[in-house]
Amino acid sequence: MIIKKIILFFINILASRKYRAFHDSLNSPVNSQKKTKKKIEQLYYNSEFYKLIQKDFDDLPLHSYQDLEPYIDNQLTPKHPMFHEMTSGSSGKNKKIPYTLGLLSSFRNMFLIWTKDLTSNYKFQTHKVFISVSTQVDNKNEGLEDDSQYLGKFLSIFSKPFLIQIEDLKKIENEFDFKHIISLFLISNRDLEIISIWSPTYLLEIIHHIQNNHLQLRTDLNNGFYKTWRFTSISLASLEPKSCFPSLKLISCWGSSTSKYHFQGLKEKLHWVKFQKKGLLATEGPYTIPIIEAKGFLPLLNEIYYEFIDKDGSILSIDQLQKNQTYELIISQFGGLYRYKTNDLVKCTHYYKSTPCLDFIGRSGIISDIVGEKISEQDVINALANTAFRAMVPEVKQRRYILLIDSSEQIVEKSVEEIEKNLCENYHYHYARKIGQLKRLKILSFDNLEEKITLFQKDYLKISRGDQKIQYLFHLNSEQLLKYLNLNKVNSSN
Repeated sequence: MIIKKIILFFINILASRKYRAFHDSLNSPVNSQKKTKKKIEQLYYNSEFYKLIQKDFDDLPLHSYQDLEPYIDNQLTPKHPMFHEMTSGSSGKNKKIPYTLGLLSSFRNMFLIWTKDLTSNYKFQTHKVFISVSTQVDNKNEGLEDDSQYLGKFLSIFSKPFLIQIEDLKKIENEFDFKHIISLFLISNRDLEIISIWSPTYLLEIIHHIQNNHLQLRTDLNNGFYKTWRFTSISLASLEPKSCFPSLKLISCWGSSTSKYHFQGLKEKLHWVKFQKKGLLATEGPYTIPIIEAKGFLPLLNEIYYEFIDKDGSILSIDQLQKNQTYELIISQFGGLYRYKTNDLVKCTHYYKSTPCLDFIGRSGIISDIVGEKISEQDVINALANTAFRAMVPEVKQRRYILLIDSSEQIVEKSVEEIEKNLCENYHYHYARKIGQLKRLKILSFDNLEEKITLFQKDYLKISRGDQKIQYLFHLNSEQLLKYLNLNKVNSSN
């Protein structure tokens, strides 16, 4: 107990310094951004990338991942990346993001600021935390072994008494074991107070697993082991949410955009717990952070250099944003992504001190993102190639995708399996299916499907026939499209 108090004391000192520096930056965002930009420019001008292209930083074009991909392994920063983390790309291709010491420091500083803000506003006794903000199961890339490493070497070591860490989680190759082991560790840690995850569906799936497997879980909890994993042995009469998480006080997860529905569903299941919507956190960097007093999500001005594209295509700086306006986010960070198009859309909700608060509202382009899978239209085009299926529609509330096919076409099960296999080429879709965040594909067949889609675009979206383009992923107005189609006779297959 004394050792834990000493560790907390020193972590608090470190967190307080970062917290003060962060709040100071909010009073003068332009000056803070100038300092951050200068540091990033130093990396750029000392890199092989600069020697090859010989352009001033301000003359760099806006970059997509494909633009930077040829240099991603070792040419974007003076020192080679420590490792790479995988994420999904908007073009239907997976991306390999370089991680440097500087980028890891940005994640660590975000965590310290967040920790200080929480402890300044909530009373915790044990400070026991479960963190899961990156894909773990079936993750065979060269990246982090577990999410504690985002904290950096020093913090990851000294934070161990407060973190629930599950060894070899990356090596688990099936959905049941993944959910079962996490359930056992969360339930057996009776002093768990904070859960930080990405999508609310992650925890909803764990709760669903507990409800469906309570007899085996109670047996395994009583034994204190499952296969090679060992944990504290406990005996519970029931596995209702309150008895599973008796000390839980706070859950941090996505709550914006398409996560709103499942965020509310999780709140209803764990109604006694405080909830905090997570800021915009990506593999490419920590973009925004929730601050309780601000009642919004603030940019990390000392860690990321921000630019914004407005509706007219103009590029704006942090001080030029207008309340209630939406912008596409451009970032430069310490891992070597310079003037990088994130494809994320943010809305300026209000100002705190002198800095705009930014809420994530979705992705630019044709991208569907129910639970973090980021399916692009190119993913769908590739998956449906050489099949009779016409298009794919997200069904957000059911957490699945629907394949549309004309009733005159024969449904071939092998084709569906092939579509699923092709979709799983998308890194995060594969992960979401693996752990059950996304359900299996559903098939709906309609008479005269093509004509009905044309009429929907004409009557509902007000797009004349001559202006309509072939679309394979109906990510916007999906509920309206399904309602429109279901007014007619429908055959379905789960």
